[in-house]
Amino acid sequence: MEKRILAILEPEEEYATLFLNFIKEKKDFLFETRIFTKLDVLLSYIKENRVDVLLAAKTCDYKEAARNASFTILLTEEQYVAEVGHPVIYKFQSAQHILQEVFDIYLAHHGDSELRYLPKERHYNKKYVVFSPYGGIGKTTTAITLGAILSENSSVLVINLEMFPKVYSWQKNMREEQLHGISDLFYYLGQSHCDLEMKIKSMVTSIGHIDYLSGVSNLWDLQDMKEEDMYQLLHGLETYTSYDVIIFDVSFLSKGISVLFEECTNVIVPTLQDNQNSTQWYKSFSKREQKLLEEKVKTILLPRMEYMDELSDIYYLAQGAYGEELRKVFCKENTVYEMRAKE
Repeated sequence: MEKRILAILEPEEEYATLFLNFIKEKKDFLFETRIFTKLDVLLSYIKENRVDVLLAAKTCDYKEAARNASFTILLTEEQYVAEVGHPVIYKFQSAQHILQEVFDIYLAHHGDSELRYLPKERHYNKKYVVFSPYGGIGKTTTAITLGAILSENSSVLVINLEMFPKVYSWQKNMREEQLHGISDLFYYLGQSHCDLEMKIKSMVTSIGHIDYLSGVSNLWDLQDMKEEDMYQLLHGLETYTSYDVIIFDVSFLSKGISVLFEECTNVIVPTLQDNQNSTQWYKSFSKREQKLLEEKVKTILLPRMEYMDELSDIYYLAQGAYGEELRKVFCKENTVYEMRAKE
C-alpha cells in the first residue's frame, strides 16, 4: 500500500517540533509526514517527490510550493480569515484536532476521485463485544479498560453502539462532528466510499493509545440497522482499516447486533457480585445461536466502583483491580499477543 505524503511548512521551529513529536506518537498514521521550517528545503524536496497534501503556515511564502503540491491547506493564526483560495485550519488548537480537520478537508475534496488507499493484504482483526442489558454496571468501563490493556501491544478502536450514549469525561473537548461519530460512519458507508480508515480517523477521539468512536445522534440509526448493514460495517472495518482489535460497546439486542455476536471473537459480559444472572438474556435466541453464544460469552466479575462515569485515568484502571480481572481472560490463551506470534 502506497502512503500519501503530507508536507508541513512551518517556520516556527518550536511549533514544528511539537507537531512532529505528536505525529511520531501516532500509530498507523495515514500519511508519511515531512516537516519543513525553510521554504527552499521544501522546494528541493518537491522537485524529487510527490506531495499529496501541503499544510503550510499562512504567514510564510507558500505559493510556489502550493503550485507543485496536489492539494494545499493553510494554517492560520486568525480565527476568521478572508477567502484565500485554499481551505484553512486554525493553528492554535490541539494537534489532534488539526489532523482531524486535515482528514475532513482532504476527504471532502477527494470524495469523487480514485484513491490510492487500497484494501489491506493478509490483515485481520479481533472483534470483541462488551455487552450488558443493565445500565451502570460498568460495561463502558470494561470496554475502555480492555482497550487500554490490549493497546499495550496492538492498535485498538472502541466503537460505542449504545442506544442512548452518554457524554463521558474524555469527550469534553471533542469537536461537534465527533460527538455522533457512528451515525456519520453509517451515512458514509451508505455512500459507497472506500477511504474508511481516514474517515474514522477524522471522527475519533484519542484516549491514550486508543481510538474511540462516539455513539449515535439518533437511536433509530441503531434500531433500524438491518443484518446487511452490520455485515457492511464489519466488512469495511476488516478491509479498509488496520486496527488489530475492535471493541464494540453494546447495550441492546437486534438482528444487526446478532450478526455482530456471530462474527466477533468473544462477548464479554461484565457483572457485579450482586448480579449473577447477567447471561440469561441469550436464552431468547435460537438454539443454534445459544450454542454459539455459550462458547463465546465470557462473564467478568468486576469490583464495584463508586464513580462509574469518572473514567479520568483509564490506564490507572488497567493496572488496578479492573485490569487484573480482564487480564486473567485476555492476556493468556485468548489474546492478540498470540495472534501476533502466529503471523
